[in-house]
Amino acid sequence: MSENFITTPSENLATALVSCIADGVYMLDDSGRVILMNAAAERMLGYSTSELYGREMHDVIHYLRPDGSTQGASECRLLSVLSTGAEVRADDDVFVTNGGKLMPVAYTSAPLMVDGRIAGAVLVFRDITAAKMANEERERLFAAERAARAEAEDARERYMSLIEAMPVHVWTATPDGSLSFVSSRMAAFAGKRAEAVIAGGLTEMAHPADAASIRSAWQKALADGTPLALEARLLRGVDFKYLWHIIRAVPCRDDNGRITEWIGTNSDIDGEKRATEVRDAALAIARIERERLLRVFNSAPAVMAVYRGPSHVVTLVNPMWERFVGKREVIGRPIRDVFPELEGQGVLELLDRVFTTGEMFQTSEMRVEFDRDGTGERQETYWSFVVQQLPGDSPETTDILVFAVEVTEQVLAKKPHTV
Repeated sequence: MSENFITTPSENLATALVSCIADGVYMLDDSGRVILMNAAAERMLGYSTSELYGREMHDVIHYLRPDGSTQGASECRLLSVLSTGAEVRADDDVFVTNGGKLMPVAYTSAPLMVDGRIAGAVLVFRDITAAKMANEERERLFAAERAARAEAEDARERYMSLIEAMPVHVWTATPDGSLSFVSSRMAAFAGKRAEAVIAGGLTEMAHPADAASIRSAWQKALADGTPLALEARLLRGVDFKYLWHIIRAVPCRDDNGRITEWIGTNSDIDGEKRATEVRDAALAIARIERERLLRVFNSAPAVMAVYRGPSHVVTLVNPMWERFVGKREVIGRPIRDVFPELEGQGVLELLDRVFTTGEMFQTSEMRVEFDRDGTGERQETYWSFVVQQLPGDSPETTDILVFAVEVTEQVLAKKPHTV
């Protein structure tokens, strides 16, 4: 073994300085044997200097690769410094600690020159375990974010398809009442670009005799934070004809109760002005995220449901559906299991027909008897329906979208009463 290099006062000072360095430092002689190791190296490797002094360092801490396979001294980049005199750096290697654990390290190995010859090597290293864990966690978070974005985009496309499939005008407004989005169906009805409809607002589409009432009702709803509902005539741009619509809007609030936006619909009732049919599902694209889309769906002021596949499995219902229909825990069940009493009344047959033909179906005041309260007793009810197919990649992924409004009170009110 070469003689100890630390002999002069200045070299003793250098030794003291090395001992204070936070990184691990050890020195090899020209045969690759340990002659010096600082406290940080002892702490990280789990060896004392006396335990390693005179031993070949490669055989103690650097005989394994990062994948756990064995590497010989002839393959060791660290020892190549002793033969080439070229500095070696590595950002991702491993040392074997006293307990046999692979410790990720980054290091720099430089030749120790004495009188123009290579007398050994000095290596400075640090434990990068925490850095690797942080990097892996960062990559995991990035992957999770990418997956979440992809999922949100898939949801956006599906719900945007649902919006455009609805036979109503869908729009959103800011808290102050300014339009922020209109569906393509609404823009086509007005005969203008969506941007022009948004700029003009609802009153620009209204019959002159109805504009003031729309403005008044809208201002009241904005001031009180209450839902908007009124009947008015809106101008159809193709033939400049005014058609009666029910204009509805509901506020969406944050956790503190503040209104963040309004979700609205215009439902054509020109052919049946007295009907209370509402065909509404208001999905917005101002902030297209899955949670927001679901919140919009759940806030829609109409009974809505989506049934999937030839057996019409219930995949989505809104709170209004649960409130009017009275059924619970229905998701994932075929509609015939949820409503066995509907067999033979025409409703299930209607779903089958729309699923098979792809043709939209619309009806008013359809009589339906069903067990609303789960007591076994059927109740006589009347409904206005709009049923629309949402094609999928296969029959199993094809959906049926149902809009429904209960009109039982209106129908019964029109029936003659016996004294």
